[in-house]
Amino acid sequence: MAEKPAHEEINQKEMLLKAYSVQWRTTFDAINDAVCLLDMNGRILRCNKAMESLLQKSSKEIIGGISWELMHGTDKPIKGCPIVRMKKTLCRESLVLKVDDKWLNVTVDPVIDETGNLTSAVHIISDITRRKQAEKALKRLNEELLKEHNQRKILSKSLIDLLEKDRRKIAMELHDHIGQILTSIKLNLEMIHEKLKPGGTELGAQIAAVQERTIQAIKDIKNVSRGLRPAMIESLGVVSSLRELFNEIQQQTDIEIRFFSIGIPKRFEEAKELAVYRIAQEALTNIVRHARAKNVFVNLVKKDKKLLLSVEDNGVGFDQDKVMKPSKRKGSLGLLIMKERAVQLDGEFTIESQPGKGTHLLVEIPI
Repeated sequence: MAEKPAHEEINQKEMLLKAYSVQWRTTFDAINDAVCLLDMNGRILRCNKAMESLLQKSSKEIIGGISWELMHGTDKPIKGCPIVRMKKTLCRESLVLKVDDKWLNVTVDPVIDETGNLTSAVHIISDITRRKQAEKALKRLNEELLKEHNQRKILSKSLIDLLEKDRRKIAMELHDHIGQILTSIKLNLEMIHEKLKPGGTELGAQIAAVQERTIQAIKDIKNVSRGLRPAMIESLGVVSSLRELFNEIQQQTDIEIRFFSIGIPKRFEEAKELAVYRIAQEALTNIVRHARAKNVFVNLVKKDKKLLLSVEDNGVGFDQDKVMKPSKRKGSLGLLIMKERAVQLDGEFTIESQPGKGTHLLVEIPI
């Protein structure tokens, strides 16, 4: 087979090289980011269409120019220039800067030959204006959300403080006013009963019955007053107060409450003591009213720098999506107040429940 003449081989190679050159140029110009090739003095050797668009100049005006002169109008590299840094590190260097109304991410990659010498650099400029605008908008939105969150915390704290103030006022009214009146009535009934002739009369029996009801009313008022204002916390601490609360509930219902506590200081910050007590109290009140549970497990422990309160029952459970929306069901108000008490103290409140599978409530409060 006859060999091709040398001039034909040369022509084929030239055509192939020209085709590769066209393909390379087409690919180079198709890149969305502005790309150029620099020598070690920052002079532009080649650039793509995106660079022409960024600088609003033709390739003839760009090639041969110094990058910082074309970009920034200065005859010296700008502070933190990635080209200068790259010469020292021989690694990719980048810089985010603002030019006019645009934010640009400037990256320079070294081009090293086979002997390990730095010959040139690839300069890539990405327009990140939209990303910066989105970041700014997100930051502003986060600031607004934080502001609203803090305002909501202030409002909910005022409401909770007002609720506690009203509870204390009602408790004092019941104990000091109504309780005293009932005690006085009880004493008067006892005196009347003693003055009646012995032997028992119908009137005596009626007075005795009224005495019993009065004694029961006094007990009920004491229980309500204690529930409204748990004075035991101030003297015995939250753990003893919770034990007393759980004992009362067990005496009045057929629910068995198993309470475990470890590592809890006898006294700590008053607001946190009251929050733990109120959340446990509200949780047990909900269980008594709605859960139809037979067993409740309450754990109060200190772990690291947090108080962990866990209340779990084997009751009927509920649909969380419905109950946690105030507009859907009135019963969700207690859950929302419990959550607000935790949030007020920079804590976390979580609840898990499914119909027929009981409910598990967990509160974490820093201490």
